[in-house]
Amino acid sequence: MRTLIKQMGEKLMAKGGLYRVAAMAALVFATGLPQGAQAANVTPTNESMVLNGDTLVVGQAGAGGAVTSTCASASADSTLTYSLGSRVQIGKGANTSVTLQVGNASPSATPILVRSNRAVLVIIPTNGLATGNFGVNEKFKVTGSGANLPAVVNGMVSASIVGRPYPDADWTSMCFLTYDAVKGFIPVTTEQTGFTGDNTKIVKYTGGTLTSSTACYALRYTGSISISNGVTLTVGNGTVQAGVLADQYNGQNITGGGTLDFGAAELVYHTAYHPSSTPWNSANVHTLSCQVTGSGGITVAIPDGTILKLNNPSNTFSGGLTILAGRVEGDYGVYMDYSHSFGAGVISIANGAGLLAGNRAVLTNNVYLLGGDPNLAAKFSNNTILSNTISGPGNLGCNDPFGGGRFVRDLREQHLHRRNHHL
Repeated sequence: MRTLIKQMGEKLMAKGGLYRVAAMAALVFATGLPQGAQAANVTPTNESMVLNGDTLVVGQAGAGGAVTSTCASASADSTLTYSLGSRVQIGKGANTSVTLQVGNASPSATPILVRSNRAVLVIIPTNGLATGNFGVNEKFKVTGSGANLPAVVNGMVSASIVGRPYPDADWTSMCFLTYDAVKGFIPVTTEQTGFTGDNTKIVKYTGGTLTSSTACYALRYTGSISISNGVTLTVGNGTVQAGVLADQYNGQNITGGGTLDFGAAELVYHTAYHPSSTPWNSANVHTLSCQVTGSGGITVAIPDGTILKLNNPSNTFSGGLTILAGRVEGDYGVYMDYSHSFGAGVISIANGAGLLAGNRAVLTNNVYLLGGDPNLAAKFSNNTILSNTISGPGNLGCNDPFGGGRFVRDLREQHLHRRNHHL
């Protein structure tokens, strides 16, 4: 694909206003539409499929029967790949059951369900996550055995795959998933209540104060957690993705003077959502204000309209920050810079997602625009100074809910903006 390299400091025109970048930034943008189709509802095909933030909708006409819908079954190496933030919605309608069967009848000895980069997949059974429905009346199964199937470690599949109910108005009972050879994906069956210090356990925690260091493999919490000074909460085993799921709206926070440590593996952070509330309001704000450390990077898998405040200036995590939807914020105040709370490494951001670093923040991370819906853009806060390389197939914008939006070019221009209120 032909690329266009803009000169350093050259003006960029886009939705919401005039943007500039720091004088030393190198801008690289692909011409034409971003890679991947516009996010949409799609139906299964027998060829290999890639979900680029799309929803794969599985439903069958008819009444009274047990029906199966096949996908990615044409050849032994056919796959279903999920990219960005994608979904699979399974509804039996008037049938007794429906099964999504993915993969060829005689597959190659390789994974059939494939994760692209730091994507997430949300599985949505139309009639709910209850054990009498999901995995019984509404199934998502993968053909084959061994390496074909989703890997299960400590009782769950990758933290990049979670379940939630339908419709969107009820997004408060999300769960981690496991895989069963007969039932396919189902909610985890080994979740325990409370911490025992065992990093092989999936923990549900209703909230409280941690006064001594502890560990778990994955964490689903339904009430705010305070980590006391000098205390460390370790999530994950340092090898496969660590999962943290805030399973309620109305501000489920992890706060305090202690540390959340996700080790050497990637942390995948999910939240619930309250669609009946105004997007971006306090009912849909979650906070990680404790110190966050780890070297595998963080993937933020939150719904559109949701905010994650990642605002501790002592954060030491590295490996990058990936934002697939919603908005990540430092904190906001005039002339306050919270860019240091976003860790070390590349910030990767999808079209439609946002990063609010603080007014006149200097963002030294490289920025990668992931793409997605070509009608949307990755958004940054007012007067952000992007001082390093920006690349990728996505759109760059600075529109609502951040206001008019400008990227200022350097500290001198920042000073002039303060004085003149415009570039």
